[in-house]
Amino acid sequence: MELIESQLNSFSISTNLSVFIYDLQEEKMTKIKASGEPEITETILRYIVASSQEKGNDIYFSKQQEYLGYVKLGRQLFICLSSNNEKSFYSYLKKDNLSNLNSAQFREQYRLFCFLITKKWMDVPESHILSDLDFASHTYSMNSHYDEPHLFYTGFLTEQEMLLAVERGNVKEFNRIYPYFMSLGNFGVLASDDLRSKKNLTIAATTLFTRAAVKGGMFAENAYALSDDCIQKSEKREQIENVYEYTRKIGELFAERVARIKRQNLPTLIYRTQEYIYDHLATIKNIEEIAESLNCSESYLMHTFKQTTNQTIMTFINQQKLEEGKRQLLFTDLSIQDISVSLGFKYQSQFSRFFKAQMKMTPSEYRDNRRF
Repeated sequence: MELIESQLNSFSISTNLSVFIYDLQEEKMTKIKASGEPEITETILRYIVASSQEKGNDIYFSKQQEYLGYVKLGRQLFICLSSNNEKSFYSYLKKDNLSNLNSAQFREQYRLFCFLITKKWMDVPESHILSDLDFASHTYSMNSHYDEPHLFYTGFLTEQEMLLAVERGNVKEFNRIYPYFMSLGNFGVLASDDLRSKKNLTIAATTLFTRAAVKGGMFAENAYALSDDCIQKSEKREQIENVYEYTRKIGELFAERVARIKRQNLPTLIYRTQEYIYDHLATIKNIEEIAESLNCSESYLMHTFKQTTNQTIMTFINQQKLEEGKRQLLFTDLSIQDISVSLGFKYQSQFSRFFKAQMKMTPSEYRDNRRF
């Protein structure tokens, strides 16, 4: 065992991969990694333990090209984990030309990793590498005592929901989702030193917000300038007491910038109309109530809205109800009846007919077809 650990230590140094040895019987972890390299979260560890009961080895990677591979030998579980996302972001800040680790490179590193442990060369075809969605699907369907696969699924979708709020410039929605996103432990511990871990988490969160803001209409140059400013300020801090609140404020800042841009591109009346619809989607009865809240005539509001957006107010309302319905079907466990009520439908059957007319499938079919 000492020889394997020595070899894996050299492997970790030469490849910049973090290595973990988990004793399945004693539930103890040995870490072979440099300070500042990524930790493996408890949630992901539970996945791998459950998955290893079916397979002796496997590889997973995320859309952000973070790779993880493991091999089981007796009661020991050997895990290697890349830190590609963090390195690639630093490479942007340094303006260098460091290339990202790709699946082919990791596959060869993983083969060497397995050889050091098993003394056998194994073939790892491209199809053996599963995407993050495949990973979620695989673990979610396992007959396991753990509820972790559901947490992984929930964390992934909650992240998408949170970033969509930034992209839309919806500050209220972002602040509603963000505490739950952080409570799921999506980032984990990013360094052995507490302050360094908090700063790394700030970098990771800011990177996500930056990409969402660009998608929402913020010029890339301005978004990355704001990102650099936030990161540089965090790097200078000698203490970050509440990293969750600190990163929430950064996300809120990006969402506000996107909202400001969207306001600039629309007449005030139209923007306020859309905001009213977003905030009262479940209770809107007619266009007259919107016009009254904005102190204008119904006919003028309808004409101006159609002329500006090239769609009627009712079309916009139905579009938002459809999108919100799709979001709740994917991101929540609410019953279809509860979703119907939250969207202002008196009966579930009304929502189902409305949804099927737009999507050519029922709400239940939509949820079943898109969940892992």
